[in-house]
Amino acid sequence: MWKEDLHYCQEAMSSRSPLSLTMSGITYCDGTYRVIRENSLFYLFEYIIKGRGYVKVGDSSFVPGEGDIYILHGGSSYEYYSSADDPWTKIWFTMTGDLAPHLIQVYGLSGVHHVQKVQVRPYFEKLMNILKYPHPGGRFDETALLFHELLIHIASAAARSLPDHSPASLEIRRYLDSRIEEPVRLAGLSERFGKSPSQIIRLFKKEFHTTPYEYLMNLRIETAKHLLHNTNCSVKEIALRLQFADEHYFSHYFKSRVGLAPTKFKVSGPIRYM
Repeated sequence: MWKEDLHYCQEAMSSRSPLSLTMSGITYCDGTYRVIRENSLFYLFEYIIKGRGYVKVGDSSFVPGEGDIYILHGGSSYEYYSSADDPWTKIWFTMTGDLAPHLIQVYGLSGVHHVQKVQVRPYFEKLMNILKYPHPGGRFDETALLFHELLIHIASAAARSLPDHSPASLEIRRYLDSRIEEPVRLAGLSERFGKSPSQIIRLFKKEFHTTPYEYLMNLRIETAKHLLHNTNCSVKEIALRLQFADEHYFSHYFKSRVGLAPTKFKVSGPIRYM
């Protein structure tokens, strides 16, 4: 069972301040941890202390791991959940107020959801302590300064990460991220991105050290794990949903990757597995 150290300010949650730190905490996840939110009323920033998990925002998916942050913007709809075999421990906070989206836009983070390897944990801890140890007069100036400095660090890390992968390879990866439950063919990738099949494979493998097929199958297996542990979907339903030819092929492939047949994995519950 996952647990959480939660701190919040009831006054801030109903405040009309231009910038309000409303909640913060540390979450110790397990395989049951899952959040779905529609049209979020706040901006959520989460720093991964350890473990890994999955975030879906619109058509995009991300796999934040240790040292990464993810940002879920106000007004957006999203889903995130922890890996069962390597569950998240994460520190996070929520922010509201008109100044939050303005600063996020100024620093070029409006379209940014996942930034890897950012050394910003102390900022999260300091912001959590503002709620944990409240001051009678409020701590707006301290909150605003910490949030501002945090955004500067995130923006710098996001800018540094841009050259790591070519625009073409990132486009291919984003396309695959959005097609976990849809059919994908190498010929279709070739036509969509104007490159030969061999060029697609070579480019993707050079940038991400795996083929497009393996990358997509990894996403599907992780999605299958989540569906098996957290929904009532049958093995057949999951197989069809994730574009496997039939449940028998899915079961064989799943067992070869995870070490357990889907039926056994499902009844094992949200526990650690290898």
